[in-house]
Amino acid sequence: MASPASGDSDQVLVEANGSTRTLVLNRPKQLNALSSAMVTGLLKCFISYEEETTVKLLIVKVINTPSVPK
Repeated sequence: MASPASGDSDQVLVEANGSTRTLVLNRPKQLNALSSAMVTGLLKCFISYEEETTVKLLIVKVINTPSVPK
């Protein structure tokens, strides 16, 4: 189950699976464009996981975006 990376924003979700952390960008209506809250959340995760010796792999992915008409 994914949980928010920071207490007050669900724009970056974290899924933990053993020594892997998957960071999920969660702004599908905005086509997952980076916001200041997302950058802050990602930075907090990167700093935290850099110091955590049990985390070996970080994956960044996005929530599926709505179809864009061609």
